[in-house]
Amino acid sequence: MVEKKVMEKAHKRISKILKFAIIFIIVLGALVAFTNLRELKEHFLSINPIIFFFGGLCALFAYILEGIFLFFALKLFHEKLPFLTALKYSIVINAVGYLVSFGGITPFATQIHILDYHNISPKKATLTRALHSVIFHMFFNLLLIFGYTTVLVNNKGHEFSIVLITITVFFFFTLLVLFYLVIFLKNFRIASINGICYILNSACKFFTIKRRVKPNAAIDFFNEFQEGCKNLVREPVYIFIMIAILAVDWVFLLAVMNFSFLSLNYPIKLGFLIIGFMIGQIVIVISMVPGGAGTMEGSMALTYKALGVPFETALAAVLIYRILFYIIPFFLSLPFYFSLKRANTYRLDA
Repeated sequence: MVEKKVMEKAHKRISKILKFAIIFIIVLGALVAFTNLRELKEHFLSINPIIFFFGGLCALFAYILEGIFLFFALKLFHEKLPFLTALKYSIVINAVGYLVSFGGITPFATQIHILDYHNISPKKATLTRALHSVIFHMFFNLLLIFGYTTVLVNNKGHEFSIVLITITVFFFFTLLVLFYLVIFLKNFRIASINGICYILNSACKFFTIKRRVKPNAAIDFFNEFQEGCKNLVREPVYIFIMIAILAVDWVFLLAVMNFSFLSLNYPIKLGFLIIGFMIGQIVIVISMVPGGAGTMEGSMALTYKALGVPFETALAAVLIYRILFYIIPFFLSLPFYFSLKRANTYRLDA
């Protein structure tokens, strides 16, 4: 009986993986269909290994910086985690979280799971991740505006591209503004959550009459998060440290993308680099596909193409970024994760 349940769970996991793999293959296949395969192959054969290596280092530094942020964020919520442990946990949390990110939810889940090994409550693990998300996306907004402004200044008659970029940026920026209104305006938050839950519950009636989405839990979480923000305001030193950490983090994130282009011997303007990167990151979240598989590659490559970058070059650069920031860190995190599992097993046995 037990073996049967284990087999059923394994079968469900494999089925999900296969579904996502099929989505990735379909989207990537559609991209490849519009690509000159010979040129794409030449791009990969001409990768500069030294620049590729520096791109990998930048990705590693980004993960380390997020570990430093985790260390200070936990202190803000009255939790202590050894500094080196925070760095190790961050690599595991973010490597798995970003690779499998399902609409931005997975990093929250992995943080709860990993910090549980150190007896940190799911609530505080979630609150610290939410704090990371809010400050992280503050820079996101600023970079989106900067990138868009640079594109407008450097426009040389590509009117269709500019119209397309303008519509896309306006749509994504509206979503980000609504996100902050939900967090910081109580009445708007309550009305929005109740409205979303009503829509979801109405949709659920077509499938089940038992399950209902309850808004109170979400409202309570946002209220507690606001309390954490108030604690942050009372500690201005923490504000400076956390903003500085994530500012430098963004520098390294963009550096990974930049090195991806440079490894193909294709220098790209900073504003163009930023706008393509920003759009790709938002699509990862709203696509609800794990890790934005295929959707990130498509959105970034098409945005860069709209900005005048050859499509094969753009797609190759985005795939290199995928390898540098997602694939390599994931494999590097596996030894840390398995050592964590072993240590917890020994602790339970004792």
